[in-house]
Amino acid sequence: QAIGRLLFKMRRLEDAIPHLEAVLASNSAHGMANYLLGRILLLQGDRDRAIELLREAASARPELLDARRDLAKALVREGRVEDGIAVYEALLEEVTSDPGLHALLAAAYRRAGRVAEAKEQAERAREASGAGRPSPGR
Repeated sequence: QAIGRLLFKMRRLEDAIPHLEAVLASNSAHGMANYLLGRILLLQGDRDRAIELLREAASARPELLDARRDLAKALVREGRVEDGIAVYEALLEEVTSDPGLHALLAAAYRRAGRVAEAKEQAERAREASGAGRPSPGR
């Protein structure tokens, strides 16, 4: 797993795959290996398999917020927008002031046609990032 993780960080994704697959062959519930391989497959466009792996990573390591964020992204991209929204909403219950999460949820709401909720989340993203606040000294 460590070699796969290092190769992933070096952006040598194709080289990382066999190492991560070897880890999963011996431990299919390995959270980090599922996450890293899921990320790679998501980048490569294999969303169905990425969703499976990211779901497994999120289950094995709930504290791995990036796995859940990427799972939600993959679900939305795959057209399973309401499923993705549910993951984003659960994440925001834990991480209430993440502007990126609010922005991603706003985009998912827009895609689902939930315009009022999209506007509300876009505003929360701006507030959480500090946009619209007066500059110090004003």
